[in-house]
Parts: sequence; structure tokens; C-alpha cells
Amino acid sequence: MLVGREVVRRFAETMLHWRGRLRASEIQEFAGVSERTARRLLSDWRASGLLPRYRPNAQHCLIPADDFDAEACVSDPSVALALLMVVHCMPGNPFSLFAPPGEAHDLAFTAAVPSAPTRAIIAACLDREAVNLIYAAKAGHQEFNFSPSALVRSRGRYHLRGYRANGRDSLGNPLNDRYVDVVPARVIEAWQTPEAAVFVGLENDDDWNEFDEHQFILSSELSEAESHCYEHEYGISDSGRLKVRNRRALMPYLLQELSERRCWRRDGSSVPIWEHEGDARSRDFKTTEESHGANTRHERTIGK
Repeated sequence: MLVGREVVRRFAETMLHWRGRLRASEIQEFAGVSERTARRLLSDWRASGLLPRYRPNAQHCLIPADDFDAEACVSDPSVALALLMVVHCMPGNPFSLFAPPGEAHDLAFTAAVPSAPTRAIIAACLDREAVNLIYAAKAGHQEFNFSPSALVRSRGRYHLRGYRANGRDSLGNPLNDRYVDVVPARVIEAWQTPEAAVFVGLENDDDWNEFDEHQFILSSELSEAESHCYEHEYGISDSGRLKVRNRRALMPYLLQELSERRCWRRDGSSVPIWEHEGDARSRDFKTTEESHGANTRHERTIGK
């Protein structure tokens, strides 16, 4: 019941923060409880200070007080938008009564992930156990023992970070035991056996435990209006720089994603949105050197 009450309270907080009002009848519909139970829940939350009291002339709606402050997991826009994306397929979703009228559409292109191998991998991850895989790697088919530890989604694709051991390629050559990224959609077969290797966590994964930072600036190919647009979108109006800090193991995916983002124009043309600050510096330095060299040659020509 404690879990159930927490889910219902999160629904109430979500409606108050994002919608600005809440009725007892909506608690009743969301939780599947009687009107009396819904009103008692609201009364308990108001008495304990978890939710604001009714305001006068609010037509029996619960209206948030001026000092109402929802929890971070409720007020985070990224979390709210993610919940709206899965509103129809997630029981207990706080937005389930108020789905977008045009529904939600995820345009990230992903191939269908095979369910049977993925089920074995997820079970291994939840139970902290290793799993045997036959894997379609870019270098050819491989078979190895895998300890899945972290789930990552990048550019519309999932992968798992974990430790590979006792591996062999399609020719029977041994593979190095090391930390790798495994894409579930590339797994051909997965199974757990009692004699599987001991689960290895990420404690000794240096690339996972150490962080890198990179800075990006908006491309010089953008127009002034386009630059202002992306400054606002990425929240860099003050600094003019996008700072990206993440685990070293994940940084290649972030760098690739940013390098592929483009500004598409109505005429069908496009230009890159971002430049790595280091690349921009190198380009500017090269341009300065070439300009200086041209000036020097021009001065020599005049001297002759």
C-alpha cells in the first residue's frame, strides 16, 4: 500500500506542478478508489504539508500555493516529456489521464530488438549474473561470456556496458578479456548456465569511472538567426559554449551525435550545428598563418 500511495501522490504532485490544479475525482479515477478514499488521501497530504490546501473560490479544485515546490523528479522537464512519450504503455504513468491529443511519436529509428536474447540479458543484469552470448560484431560472429552492468541509449539505440570474458571469434581465435559495449539488437543467442563465469562489475573499468570534458561552439556556417535559435535551445546564450562532461566510455557516442547534428533549411540544404572548440581553434590558426604568409609574399613582391 505504501508503494501505491506514493504513486498516487506523485500523480497529484505532477498535476499540480504541470497543470496547475487537481480534483478529488481525478485521484479517484487514477487510483481506482472510492471518492471517500480519494478525499482522505488529499486531506492527509495537505495536513502533513506534502500538498497545498484548497484556495478560496477554486471551484473545489486543489490549486498549488505560491510556495508549492514539487520534487525534482516531478518538476524536471526532461522527465515529464519522457513520461508523456510512453503515456499509453506505462501503467501508473502520472499523465495517463491526460495524454496529448495528437499522441506521442518517437522518430528515433531503431530496429526491432529480438525479445528472447534480450530477456536473458536483462535477467542477467537484474540478478548480477554473467550470460553467454553469440554476437554479430562488425568484425564477425563472436561467442563470449558477458557481465551486463549499465544500460545506455544513444542516437536511438540501446547498448549495455559490461565485461567480456572467455571469448572467441568465428575462427576460434581467443578474444581479449575486457570491458565492451554490447548492442542487444546484435545478439543472436543468449543463455545462462550454472558454469557461467563470475559476474564482473564496473569497479575496475577505468573508462567508465573517469570523466572527460569537451567544449563545442556553434558553427560559423550558421546565420545569425539560426545561431540565436540554437543558443536558446541549448541554453548557452551567456557562455556561447556547450560544455559536455561525461564518462570517458560514453564520450565517443556524444561526440559522434553532436558532430552529426545539422541545421536543415527550407531549401533542403543543411549545415553543421556544432564545431569542436579545438577544431575551430586549429582552423582559425591555420587561416591566420595562411593570411600571414600571403601578406609576406605580397610584401616581398612589392619590394622587388
